[in-house]
Amino acid sequence: MRAPADYAAVADLLTRCGDTVTAEDLAGQDAAMPPHGALSTDDEGRVVGHDRVRYVCPGDGGLVGYAVAWRAPWTPAGVVDGDRCRPDWLFLALHDEAPHDEAPHDERVVGVCQLRATDDPHTACNDYTAVARSWRGHGIARALKLHAAGQAARSGIQHLRTEVEASNGPMLAVNDRLGYRRGRGHHRMVRTCGRDAG
Repeated sequence: MRAPADYAAVADLLTRCGDTVTAEDLAGQDAAMPPHGALSTDDEGRVVGHDRVRYVCPGDGGLVGYAVAWRAPWTPAGVVDGDRCRPDWLFLALHDEAPHDEAPHDERVVGVCQLRATDDPHTACNDYTAVARSWRGHGIARALKLHAAGQAARSGIQHLRTEVEASNGPMLAVNDRLGYRRGRGHHRMVRTCGRDAG
């Protein structure tokens, strides 16, 4: 992510995903952060200290993905961040239409997939998978999800779960073909807040 250049686009993406975020909010968060991270390991080889890394996935007309992994000074030893994202569980699909020395890395990203650990050490969550609109229909989402599943299996994960918007037919179809079973019990509920909301 390029700060502050990407603030407005990240804020727009997060707002479209259900959080109300402004570019000013992101700037304020960054201003409150130490300018440099400081990671190390303790006597047991567990990561300690603080740092943050952010990635964006550009698409046609805006960003299609945003990922952040962080570690606060108070986070328990060995944990990367409170959301349990692991840097080795962020997968990018890159196009090679331009020579590698002519296109910046973030301009060649056409897809992204991220896993997150859960309270169950044998279960991970596929937080999201996104593919730039002009690259959809080429099997990129399926390839990313298969690669992520393989990496998870090599890390000892036995079960993956994911959530998909009910209106996202293409991603539902990808997950169906990959063997995900539709579960029950989770509903996203939205309420408008204000004087007239009662």
